[in-house]
Amino acid sequence: MINQNKLAMLLLIGLLALTTLACAVGGIDLPEVSVPEGAAATAGAAARGAATAAAEAGIQETVAAAAGTVVSGAADVGGAAIATIEATDFTTEIVVDGDALREKVESVQPDASGNITVVITDDELNQAVSVNPEANGEPVIQDVSVAFAGGNIVLSGTLQQPMTADLVAAFSAASVNGELALNLDRATVGGVPIPVTMLAPLENTLNDNLQQALDRLPENYTIASVTVGEGQMTIVATP
Repeated sequence: MINQNKLAMLLLIGLLALTTLACAVGGIDLPEVSVPEGAAATAGAAARGAATAAAEAGIQETVAAAAGTVVSGAADVGGAAIATIEATDFTTEIVVDGDALREKVESVQPDASGNITVVITDDELNQAVSVNPEANGEPVIQDVSVAFAGGNIVLSGTLQQPMTADLVAAFSAASVNGELALNLDRATVGGVPIPVTMLAPLENTLNDNLQQALDRLPENYTIASVTVGEGQMTIVATP
């Protein structure tokens, strides 16, 4: 089809050239040339097709350029968010008031086997965890909440700078050398995974404050096991 279109267009161009030459040079009789039926229509269709293809190519280039701009902008925002998180001292942003937790640990008595079982609910932990109102300037994170779910301690909040996005950090809990240890397994900002090392200060804050509460166990007791269930964390200490 492409070769036929080209042939038709060349034929029409040749006819126009011959006609022009005949008008310029008088007295020369040119033989009559018959144009194949449908050649003009074919040439017109080919011209329209070429114009459409050119337009489509222009649209594709425009869309590609716009998509590139969006991706570049998203990368810039993501980089800014990461830089903000890295520069944030979560040891001052998020505080844990462990007074109520310490009182609870002190009040638990050993069972018949001499073990002490401390059950902390996510409601109790939420009452202890908050954003520090004395943080310098507007806190980077707000609306912090904690939940025990799926075997993890899930801390979530709303990142305020450089844009508004959900921050979610999931911790696992275990007994390490007789103490409670929280380990940050994964973290996301706006649903996009980020390196957990960025939230190391947050991990340290939670570990330090929870351990301070558990220090109220009798002196000769150590943490034997930690189990995270739905809505609660169970800690068993043995002598």
